[in-house]
Amino acid sequence: VTTFFIEQEIDMGNILLQKSVDIGENETAGELHDKLMHVGADLVCETLHGVFNGTLHATPQANFEVGQLKHATKIFKSDCEIKWNQQAQQVHDFIRGLSPYPAAWTTIYTPEPKSAKIFATRKSIKSIGQMAGELTIEDGKIYVQCQDTALQILELQLEGKKRVSAEEFVRGLRNPITIFN
Repeated sequence: VTTFFIEQEIDMGNILLQKSVDIGENETAGELHDKLMHVGADLVCETLHGVFNGTLHATPQANFEVGQLKHATKIFKSDCEIKWNQQAQQVHDFIRGLSPYPAAWTTIYTPEPKSAKIFATRKSIKSIGQMAGELTIEDGKIYVQCQDTALQILELQLEGKKRVSAEEFVRGLRNPITIFN
């Protein structure tokens, strides 16, 4: 988190203060946002205090040209579809990077196809099937096979339904479900 004086170009001002935060192994974008919000609020207060008292000295940012700045591209729904044929770590990071919004999604067959947003997963050391995207339910837990190992789905939302834990979802099942992407 950085405070700086604004210049003509975006994000080019001299740095006043900076604080770093650790990103947890299972922390979602939404959880990180909230953590940064609190750190940022404290940093703004500290910056204002330092500017008012004249104790802050601005430091130039690292040398880079304006053309090197990269603007974030718009994210479309198709960009958020989960590709289960990747390594479990990559799929896990993809899901947590899009949670809670816009949310990673997949198709679940219940037996008809329905879109399901996946909000949280946990890495597993086990494999549950031969094909990436293969789903199994064990002891009220949902596992989906990735390229190397399975991921346990912790929270999801079936289209037209509310967001629930995987356990709540499994308890409410009337038909078997599958995922094949």
